[in-house]
Amino acid sequence: MNFAARLGAAIPGATAAAMLALLAADFAGLKEGEAPPPPAPPVEAPDEPEPADAVEPDEPVVPVEPIEPDEPDEPGDPAEPDPPVEPEDPEPVEPPPPPPPEPLDFDHDAPGQLIDGTVHVQADEGVTSPVVISPDMRFPMLTGPAYANSQLFMPNWSWEYYPHQGTIDGVRYPRPQGPQYSAENFAYPWLDNFCEIRTHTNTRCGASIGHQGQDIRPGACWHNQAAVAVTSGQLRTLSNFSVDLFGDDGMVYRYFHLDRPLLVDLSPGEWVDVEAGDLIGFVSNVNRSGAPIVRDTSIHLHFEIWEGDLSGSDPRSPYTSLVEAYRWLGAEDAGNHDAFADIGDCSYPDGGLTPTRAEVQAVLEAAQAAQDAQEAEDAE
Repeated sequence: MNFAARLGAAIPGATAAAMLALLAADFAGLKEGEAPPPPAPPVEAPDEPEPADAVEPDEPVVPVEPIEPDEPDEPGDPAEPDPPVEPEDPEPVEPPPPPPPEPLDFDHDAPGQLIDGTVHVQADEGVTSPVVISPDMRFPMLTGPAYANSQLFMPNWSWEYYPHQGTIDGVRYPRPQGPQYSAENFAYPWLDNFCEIRTHTNTRCGASIGHQGQDIRPGACWHNQAAVAVTSGQLRTLSNFSVDLFGDDGMVYRYFHLDRPLLVDLSPGEWVDVEAGDLIGFVSNVNRSGAPIVRDTSIHLHFEIWEGDLSGSDPRSPYTSLVEAYRWLGAEDAGNHDAFADIGDCSYPDGGLTPTRAEVQAVLEAAQAAQDAQEAEDAE
């Protein structure tokens, strides 16, 4: 059987005829003597996939036996509850500090403005400078009220014994009439009397002579007002008439007319350390050094400020420093600066002798009790 017959037998009908026509056309295009192209290599059939490993079935799940609950404990004493946790105390909060006290506002004349006619004829006024020479000093009396004014040119102890006209340095000055317990002596305004007419050398005054300090009356004609240290330093006394405080601030402060015995154990020529506010002695009318004690002035404190030392210099006007110190004493000692209704008798009951030690001790104890009460009140 030839190729066409075999092809026709394999592919029946028109399909075989068509394929034969195509083959005939291909053979016709061959050049004579050319061999036909080699047959195409047979197409290898794809490898058959290897069978996959069979998945073994999961092992059967063994059921979990239920857990039996524990048997309850046998009843017994109930367990004690934990103690409550106490809250921690909060940190204490410091209260804000109280506002500083307001300084006392009181009536006082200007520095250098003395009573008319009480300055030397060669000068019209005292030291008018507003400078505060000792701005940090304490007031020299324990409490208020206190009144800075004149002892010679206001009603005083001498009106009964001296004419109403006094002669100083050849000049006659008027002397007022009236006892020293006159109400005007214990009233505001304050009056400066630094450079008031005296025979003491004072080159800061217009005539180079004049009063070297400031006179201060206690609140009334009583004998229980204590003078105190105005700053820290050393005390010294040379007589029964004066006490000098050599301050750590470089100033010397002088106290005149303090009663005896003093409130500090101080013998003439010795030195005693003090702090500001320490008691020194009672304000009195002692007016002469030495013995016996002579009381021929009004009850007052004569107070001086010297710069450097007591030699080779003149005193400085204490008036403005006293005004400033009194304003701050008034801030700390509020309510004790109004004038007393009862000024009292200015003479000692025993006719002029010093108070007894028992009287001094009673006043000291009262002052200490008042100070303790104030400190306790401030601590609350």
